[in-house]
Amino acid sequence: GRLLVGVAAKRGAVKRPIVRPCPPPVRPRTALYQIEFQICRATELPVPDLWNIRVEGRVGLYQFGHSIPHEVVRNEAVSWGANSVIRLNCLQLPEDVDQVPDMFITLVKRKPEHVELLPSSSNEARSDHEESERWTPFAFLRLPSSTLILNQPTPKWMFMDAVSDHEGVDPERVPGSLLYNCRLKRIPVDLHDVLEAEELEQSLTTPSFSEEVGKIADEEQVEAQAWAEQLAADPKLHTEKVDPEVKRQREKRSARKVKLMKAVDTRSVMEQLEPAGTFTPAIGKEIYYELNALILKGRNLPAADPSGLSDPLVKVVVGDRSQKARLICKQTSAPIWDEIITVTNIAVREGERFPNVNVMVYDWDEDFNLDFLGRAIVNSSSIEEDLPDASTARWYPVFSMSPELPMGEILADFQLRKLPDGVMLEEKDDQPLTATADLSKVVMPKRSKSVLRICVVGVEDISFLQFPGGKAFLEFSVTRSSDPDDDVKVSGSTKQGALLLDREYEANCSILDIVLTELDIPEDLQFSQSLNVFCQAEFPYSSAATKTLGTASIDLTSFMPRLLRSKKAYGDLFKDQFGMNEPIPLRLIKKYHYKPETVVAFEDETMLLEGGPEYLLSDINRHLDLNHGLGDSVDTPESLEEVPIQRVGYPEEVITKKQEQIEELMKKVAAIQLEIAVTMAKIRQAWYGTFEAISQVMPDVALRLGFPDTHEEPLLLARKAAEEELAISSESTVLIRRDRRFSEDDLEKDMRGSMFGEFALFRGDNRSLQSVSGEALRSGGIEGQLDPNIGEVSRQKEERRMTLLEGHRPVVGKVKARFDLLDLAVDENGRVTQEEKEMARLMSLRQFSRVFVPLEVMVRVYILRGMGLEQIGSVCNSYVTAKFFGGFPEAFTTRFNPVLNTDNPNYFVMFESRVKMPGGQVRLEVKDRLSPQVALPLAYPWYVKGPAGSRFGIVQSDLTLNAESFGLGWSELIGDTEIDLDQRWYNPQWRQLSTTPVESRSLWKAGSVNMKGKLEVFVDMVNAVDYDAQ
Repeated sequence: GRLLVGVAAKRGAVKRPIVRPCPPPVRPRTALYQIEFQICRATELPVPDLWNIRVEGRVGLYQFGHSIPHEVVRNEAVSWGANSVIRLNCLQLPEDVDQVPDMFITLVKRKPEHVELLPSSSNEARSDHEESERWTPFAFLRLPSSTLILNQPTPKWMFMDAVSDHEGVDPERVPGSLLYNCRLKRIPVDLHDVLEAEELEQSLTTPSFSEEVGKIADEEQVEAQAWAEQLAADPKLHTEKVDPEVKRQREKRSARKVKLMKAVDTRSVMEQLEPAGTFTPAIGKEIYYELNALILKGRNLPAADPSGLSDPLVKVVVGDRSQKARLICKQTSAPIWDEIITVTNIAVREGERFPNVNVMVYDWDEDFNLDFLGRAIVNSSSIEEDLPDASTARWYPVFSMSPELPMGEILADFQLRKLPDGVMLEEKDDQPLTATADLSKVVMPKRSKSVLRICVVGVEDISFLQFPGGKAFLEFSVTRSSDPDDDVKVSGSTKQGALLLDREYEANCSILDIVLTELDIPEDLQFSQSLNVFCQAEFPYSSAATKTLGTASIDLTSFMPRLLRSKKAYGDLFKDQFGMNEPIPLRLIKKYHYKPETVVAFEDETMLLEGGPEYLLSDINRHLDLNHGLGDSVDTPESLEEVPIQRVGYPEEVITKKQEQIEELMKKVAAIQLEIAVTMAKIRQAWYGTFEAISQVMPDVALRLGFPDTHEEPLLLARKAAEEELAISSESTVLIRRDRRFSEDDLEKDMRGSMFGEFALFRGDNRSLQSVSGEALRSGGIEGQLDPNIGEVSRQKEERRMTLLEGHRPVVGKVKARFDLLDLAVDENGRVTQEEKEMARLMSLRQFSRVFVPLEVMVRVYILRGMGLEQIGSVCNSYVTAKFFGGFPEAFTTRFNPVLNTDNPNYFVMFESRVKMPGGQVRLEVKDRLSPQVALPLAYPWYVKGPAGSRFGIVQSDLTLNAESFGLGWSELIGDTEIDLDQRWYNPQWRQLSTTPVESRSLWKAGSVNMKGKLEVFVDMVNAVDYDAQ
């Protein structure tokens, strides 16, 4: 609900009484209102047929709706006819419309009495009977007063909310729409006048106010005639001689006359109001319509299966009519249906708005149960009478409970047309109703056959629900619609790879395989299919053959432009470099140091996908000024037309003397500005201090002088900013950053040109994130429905806890893969033969093995410093640990040399290891060394110096013992960061660097979503053969 409050506040000392109290806030004025409410229809109700539905309304303290008759549910819908209009008069509500309470329209349900009770004992039968007599609220509509004050000529449809309890709301039971009409009208009279008129009515001596006014008028006329007679008798009279008591009676009578006249006007306005009560509206005849829905595609739909995907099925609901689709898409979150669904005999009364179209999305199960995924609401006023067309289809958001929280989208187009003469079609038992429109003219998406090549490198950071072991492999399928009885068609699978343990329940897997699958390429790329990835594992000594570790549904729409531009013929496979020869975007050339022979694209990275001019740059002194490498603008490709190929090289002395002078000058200017800010802050503090002193001693004088009651403290802000700037000084690494260049974040976020991409794997049901919240989600969401057969219960609880903490399912792995389209020869049926695909796969494997040659790489990790580390104890004594997965030596640590008493430590250490590629990885951990100290009091006899000289006495002292000296210290993890060496070694944007830059990497900790600090590092990688030769 809402709370209407008024607040008055002032600044004052807490320990002293308020010397300048604030005036109390004024209570809101009240006015008289009239409410007219009409309820017409409710659809998509989560209530069985034949149940009773009742309406309850409430606005503030006023309740209504008990006079509206109960109705019975039919086809999940309810219609009201007789006595469905209520009018309420003279409601006392705040005069300000914004302060009027919201109106609540609640639907309550009750089991019908004629439903037979199940056979049970007498006590249970009595409880069931009591349940049938109890009305239970299940849906409500909340209407702000600002929308009710507007004149609404016809009823409108509104989506209702569900009445929740402490256990939350089942998203499938969220109610549908309500057709209603409501108007809030202010009565143009004052409440005080109405109350005054009621008081006057009790003191009337005549039957009505008009007669009372006439009676007073008659008395005034009699007095006027008496005064005229006095003037006629004595013309010298100038003023009437009236007794003081008579004069008072006249004034009192005149004032009463004024009140009576106002009461007459008030009563006239009140009598003109339409009478209150319950009425029956004019009901028009029913006209029947037909809806044709072209349901094409969905994306980012919720997952309902433990695998992390769904089997989406759609159902179109309009009013009390519905029709379910025939086709489903199995194991995907981006389905493609390409189906037309027809809903006929949709009844709408004349003068009534057409109901909204609801596209319900369900998850199909083998036991024929439909689990609710979400719904899309389509405004019927936007639907035209033309046939649905794929070219005019639109994306509609799918939500589970609230339209403000979408959980996916569907692509669809609709046609709404009146049936011939608006007459209902006759339904026959032996055959379903068909569309009256010619649906053969509907334009469906056109597609052509092609082959998608999937180059799989491996899977990293696979999260297990039990101790990892065995082997893992990947399976792929392309989304296609099918009958419910058909199984999921696997397009291809990779070979198995051994698991390399990363953490206690995490492992990596190197696969290095290529899979070819057929793909339908649409003319309009928004109808592209999706690729579904299944990460499977075989556990030794397990009863199940395979277990699904995680899945991913990859919508290929965003990849299609690049795939079509780089489509490869069979002859191109002999020289395929898998993206290692891609040009470097100009933004990286300007930011980092690259080799002279680097091929550069004069477009940003998004324009590069569409193809742009490329140049071999080496002569930086001629066509690229030195300052351009530091971030300034560069010449456009038009200025280089006369020299399409150029040589680029960077001189070793990048920082010139002039630039150093400018940097020194800027530092001096910044210091002067800081000094001025601190000085002005001190002046303002003294000035406001004077105001405060005068206000406390002489409040009245301060009030007359207009002294301010409040002020800011800019001095504290200035000091805090200066302290933070000194605490996190960049002087320790500024020279290295200047020489090697600097990345403000993880380098992977800046260099996204790796020859393969990373695709996140998920698992589990994510529908609950939209259905329940609060304590119910924390208790029931973590503890409920844990299956020991899936994995360890503790691991399942931790995964669900992270889901609730982050608001989405955690990533359980990442697939490293690359996609390419192949242009292969086809047979007379337009399909690629199996022999052609096998030849293309063998040729791709040959080139793939040349690029991904297993080798050893010498990796050097330089750790410079940490910034803003999270403190675990009273002080921060941090050290770093480096773990090289697939390398030797495997681990390094500075545990015995921590940096003491600072959360911005300088490390300046280097770790070196020989790492086997592909599959190499480095994890940098920052830990806090906790070494508690104990002070033991000591007392021993010794000479004590005093004023009179030395004397023999007892000396008091403390003995400090460090637990680290006895091996009792321990370490706690602050945060870690992982560097994927594959993302660098197989990335042309990184391999073409002449000098690797310094990067500021974020530190994270498992079980927390907050960053734990920053770590400045840079990494060098050299082929071990070249390293040994040098």
